[in-house]
Amino acid sequence: MKPFFLFAVLLIVQLSFAQSNFSSTNFRVGQSTYTDISSTGTAIAMTNNEAGVSTTPQNIGFNFQFNDSVFTQFRIHADGILRLGTEAPAAATNISVSPANSHAAVFTSTLDSFQYVILPFFTNLVAAGTPAFHVQTSGVAPNRVCTIQWKNIRDADNSNGAVLHQFSQVEFQVKLYEGSNDIEFVYGSFIPSANTLSTRNAAVGIKAGINSFAANYKGVNIAPFSAIVSFNHRNNARLANGILFRRDVPPANGFTQRFFGRSTNDISLANLYADSVSQTTNQSGNRIETLVKNEGLAAATNIVVSLQISGANTHTASVNIASLAAGASQLVSFPAFSTSNPGIQQIQVAVTADADDRTSNNMLTASQKISGGHQQTPNISFSPFGIGFNGGTGFLATKIYGTGTRKIRQIRIPFSTYRNIVNMRVYEDAGAGGAPSSSALITSSNFFTTNENSIIISFTNTAASVTGDYYIAVQQASTTN
Repeated sequence: MKPFFLFAVLLIVQLSFAQSNFSSTNFRVGQSTYTDISSTGTAIAMTNNEAGVSTTPQNIGFNFQFNDSVFTQFRIHADGILRLGTEAPAAATNISVSPANSHAAVFTSTLDSFQYVILPFFTNLVAAGTPAFHVQTSGVAPNRVCTIQWKNIRDADNSNGAVLHQFSQVEFQVKLYEGSNDIEFVYGSFIPSANTLSTRNAAVGIKAGINSFAANYKGVNIAPFSAIVSFNHRNNARLANGILFRRDVPPANGFTQRFFGRSTNDISLANLYADSVSQTTNQSGNRIETLVKNEGLAAATNIVVSLQISGANTHTASVNIASLAAGASQLVSFPAFSTSNPGIQQIQVAVTADADDRTSNNMLTASQKISGGHQQTPNISFSPFGIGFNGGTGFLATKIYGTGTRKIRQIRIPFSTYRNIVNMRVYEDAGAGGAPSSSALITSSNFFTTNENSIIISFTNTAASVTGDYYIAVQQASTTN
C-alpha cells in the first residue's frame, strides 16, 4: 500500500545533476528475449575462468558516455562485474568471500578497481562446467549495441564449506547502447540447484564513484525480481542487503533491468502510488498518485498526465502541468472517482510532453482489488524494503482506509528479519489531522519475528472494533536490530 507519510498534493523538487548522465529514478524492469551470443560473439580470454579478469581490454565498438567520461573499451571479472576503460575490476571477494553476505558495500568502496563499474550480478561466482565469456557489437551506426555475456557459472558455496549454492548454472548479459547511452541487464537461464533453501546476496547496479551511482535493491528473498527498486548515493543506507535471492525465486528468462542515459528531452514517470486494496463506493482523492520527473537537460512544457482505470470499474482523468525545469519532479494526485463494482481493476498512468526523446519510460501500471469486505493486503512490489529502530520506543504505522464499523480479529503482516521482538497495535485515526489516537484499541503481546516473512496475529477474545479509517502499528520492543 502507499506510504501514509506522503502528505503533499503537489510537490516540486529541484535536483542537481552534477556530472551524472544517469538517474536512479530513470530506471525500468521489464521482460525481453535472451539471445545467447556464445556462437556468434568473440570469446573473451580470461586470466582465470573462475576467479580472473579479461586478459586485455575489449572494444565496445563505439563511443559510450558514462557520467563525465567517454569510453571505447572495458574489462570484466568472472564475478559479474564490468569496468569501463582499460583497467580491470576487482573480485567480489574483496567485499565478501561468501555470497551469504551482502556485497552492497561495493557502491561505497573507494578502491580504484570499483569505480566506473557496471554490475549485472556481482557476487562470488564459480565454475558450472566450463565458464564462457563473450562480446558482440551488432547493428549499424548510430544505433549499435555492445553485448557482453557471462555463461556456465553459479553462486559459490559458503566460505565455511556449507554447500548452499542456490543455482547450478546462471547466465546473464550487459548491453551498452550507442547514442542513448542506455545500460541494460538481461538474464538468461538461472537453473535452481537441489540444495537447501538459503538466502544469498548480489550487488546489482551502475557506479561512477561513491557519490554517483544507481544501486538496485530487493530486500525480501521471496519477492520477485520485478520488485527491484533503484537507489542513489543519497539514500544508500537502505542498501544493506542489495539483491537477496534464492533458488525458488529465480529471475525469469529474459528479465531485464534498464538504466536510461540522459537526453535533451525526456519526461518520465518515476513512481506510481496506489493501495493494493481499496473499498467499493469511492476511490478518494490523493489515493492514486504518480511522480512525474523531467529527466532531460531542457525544460519540459505542456505536460499531460493521464489516468485510465479498466476492469471491474472504468474511469479516465488527466492533470496538466504547464512546465517542469530540467531535473525537477512533481507529485500529481488524481481526483476522486467511483469504484462501485468489486473485483480487480487495472491502473494505468501515462505522461506526454511537447518534446520527448524517449517514450519507454512514459507509463506505469498496477493492479488493484476493490473489495466490499476490505481485506487489506500489502503488496511487496510497492513496499520492497523494511525499516527498523535502534531503540525500543519507535512505532511504524500504516493507515487503512475504509467506511463503516468493522471488527478486526486477525492481522497478517510480513517481516524480512527474524528474532526481533515486536508487538502489534490498532489505533483509530482520531488524532489531530487524522493522526493515530493517543491510545491503542488493542495491543498484542510481544512476539519474535520469523524468517518465514509473514506472521498472522489473531485477536480471538477481544476483537478491535474500528470505524472509518484506522491504523495498524508495529513497535519494536528491543534495541537489537
